[in-house]
Amino acid sequence: MTIKQIKQNIYNLIMKNGKKQTSEKLFLKSLKLTQKYSKFKNSTDIIKISIVNNAPLTKIKIFSRNKKRRNKHSITFPYLLTFNQKILVSIKNLILESRNTKNSKNFFENFSNEVVNTCNKKNKTVEKLAGEHNEAFFKKKFANYRWF
Repeated sequence: MTIKQIKQNIYNLIMKNGKKQTSEKLFLKSLKLTQKYSKFKNSTDIIKISIVNNAPLTKIKIFSRNKKRRNKHSITFPYLLTFNQKILVSIKNLILESRNTKNSKNFFENFSNEVVNTCNKKNKTVEKLAGEHNEAFFKKKFANYRWF
């Protein structure tokens, strides 16, 4: 993926109610804030580093099959993500964390804080990634169940 495609994906994920111009404005405001508060001054470098630090290697799927009797049987198994999937998942995690923060700040301030914190690896999403990777390591004996 190129930088242009990454920016388009960010615009599309930020966008609500089909207003792409407002999503572009929010993203540009957040880039200005990140340049102000980070040690890197190039905005593309900041975005690249934050996406790489936030990108997961594996994802865990849950397969449940209903039996006719009372109990249900579910299997959780890990699978590796492709390069494009890693980027999309990391962007989604950044945007969701910035929306779900309970600060009274604006979205662009929360998003810039998330990006700067992921560059420094001091973020909740980085901790979640470590937990997901540990869980995938423990479930690796079920990795041959992938059929999709």
